Amino acid sequence: MSSVYDGQTVIIVTPYKSLSLASCIFYEGLKSCSDACKKIRFLARNYDRAFREVDISFVRDLLILKPQVIGFSSFFWNFDENLRFARLAKSLVSDLFTVFGGPQVGAPAFASALLKEHHYVDAIIIGEADLSFPDLVVRILSKKSIEGLPGLVYRGTEGIVYEPSEGFINDLDCIPPVFHDDNEVVLKSLNNLDVIPLQTVRGCRKNCSYCLYGTSKLRAFPLQRVESEVAFLCKHKAKHVRICDSHFAGSKTRAMEIFKIIEHYSSGTVFHIYPDPLHIDRDYLQAAKKANCRILSLGIETMDPFVGESINRFFDWNEFRYLLELFRETGKIPQVDMMFGLPGQTARSFKKDLVQLKVNDVENVLFSPLMIFPGCNLAARSEDANITTLDTPQRFGISKSISLEEYSEIIGQSIIYDLITQFRRVDYYLRSAFKDNAGYAKSIGRWFDVAQNGGNEKAVELNERLEVGSEYIRLKQQSLAKEAAEWALEIADREKIEFNTLKELARMDILEIAMKKRQKELFRNITPLSAVTKMILPEDLLRIRWILNKESWPEYHKIPYRLASRGGRQRLDKESDRVYCIYFCPDATLFYLEKTEYEFLTKFEEPRLLFDIDSPYSSTIMELAAKWTSRGVLQSAQ
Repeated sequence: MSSVYDGQTVIIVTPYKSLSLASCIFYEGLKSCSDACKKIRFLARNYDRAFREVDISFVRDLLILKPQVIGFSSFFWNFDENLRFARLAKSLVSDLFTVFGGPQVGAPAFASALLKEHHYVDAIIIGEADLSFPDLVVRILSKKSIEGLPGLVYRGTEGIVYEPSEGFINDLDCIPPVFHDDNEVVLKSLNNLDVIPLQTVRGCRKNCSYCLYGTSKLRAFPLQRVESEVAFLCKHKAKHVRICDSHFAGSKTRAMEIFKIIEHYSSGTVFHIYPDPLHIDRDYLQAAKKANCRILSLGIETMDPFVGESINRFFDWNEFRYLLELFRETGKIPQVDMMFGLPGQTARSFKKDLVQLKVNDVENVLFSPLMIFPGCNLAARSEDANITTLDTPQRFGISKSISLEEYSEIIGQSIIYDLITQFRRVDYYLRSAFKDNAGYAKSIGRWFDVAQNGGNEKAVELNERLEVGSEYIRLKQQSLAKEAAEWALEIADREKIEFNTLKELARMDILEIAMKKRQKELFRNITPLSAVTKMILPEDLLRIRWILNKESWPEYHKIPYRLASRGGRQRLDKESDRVYCIYFCPDATLFYLEKTEYEFLTKFEEPRLLFDIDSPYSSTIMELAAKWTSRGVLQSAQ
């Protein structure tokens, strides 16, 4: 029997450029089927470039490796490309077996229709394929019947056949661990990836009608397995681990246990988590901080009780307000997720949500359209729920109670919110003009009314101009600041706002946007930044010519420090009507300076010595030189 497997190749087409947990599990599953399976060449590939650039990698693998089985892990963003890949694969290797799986094909009716329409798709696996895909591969390569494999949809002699299955694995202990030194798929990818995915649970206790997590009950991986995989990732110094649970750990008690495990092993690895807001309290946040765990987002989606009831998701404003206070105590409020297009939603109700978020200092909001995934509860009752599904790969869903005009207004409101978030100092200035939140809420609401009145073109245009490269933004900072100030003034109480102050605050916000973009540009740049590469001794400071790092932008702004820093407490020239600063692009840091520091640094816009006739030796200059050379703002010009 072992000879059956000699020279056989199986390829999994993954949906991510990062590590695919599914492919790692499939690899382990094939190894455990029998010793003979170890002779299978198993490859996890991402062909993201193949339909976008001149890239022959997919054709190369088909013609040279001649795979017998190709599996396609399908999500909305790669589903159409997977179909094209499957069609191309069959045209080049006719006896190839193509099998689809993943959330996008997870409903039996959808899978059956897909097989009827696309002859080059041979089979589809419904539900979790951790065990069924390796079983299917073994049957195909050993030329055994695939009949009776739970969750499989395929062409039988009399038409499309669906082998019924619960679709989910009740005992997760049956799934082999993947993060260990014998998993070749992991080891090949581990050091080349910035983010590594990890699961501690599957499923969800909640049953939100738009979500696929809630289609299966909550199940947990054994804590012993979680500990061994955390230990492995920390030992190999993974930079970032993203824990892909619906809600981290599934319960607060278990979350606190896993925090202790991570704290014990972690030595620099950052773990990103999605918590259940109901689990969070002061102890939870302190334990997360000790374990170097960062909260990625809070899934709120809607704050409207009527809308929440229509999707089986419930929001408690008092609990959310308590959470925000906790985050303010311990640091920054994390990203909040909001959704639009939901049943019962209107532009007016969406505006109300956004105003409440702004009043409560929520800066970072991820806006997502409703998407109707095959297999979710809302997809099954989309007609009863009066949902229109747009003909997009993502299957955008819009409640029929929302007209396209109103949907456009809601999209405009989300763009305006993002703009307000970027113009943080402008927002602070407008907020400080009011004595209470009610006045601010009324004023900020006018921004969203602009979108409702069809006037969101200015916001779209301004947003587009801020999406370009840093050089353009910096070059056009004055005109962009004037445009932003005029846009902000449309909703402001003009008697309380001074236009030139508003414009200068907008310019400062724009330069900070440009600085952050420049940091990303530098990160992508294959040419390393010039930097001091040897130890600098005191005598070196005297004889070396120094220059201001070209990625440092010195600026001064004619505005009070209180407005520039949004109420910051740093001790500077408080009485001055000017703010002196350095925008340091390599790490996107804005340094506020004393006037003397600013004057010292700007002397080095051209190479020069620390001390000369015009600048005699002093301990103050030595201290400034040591401070700014250590930060990379001053660099050797030699």
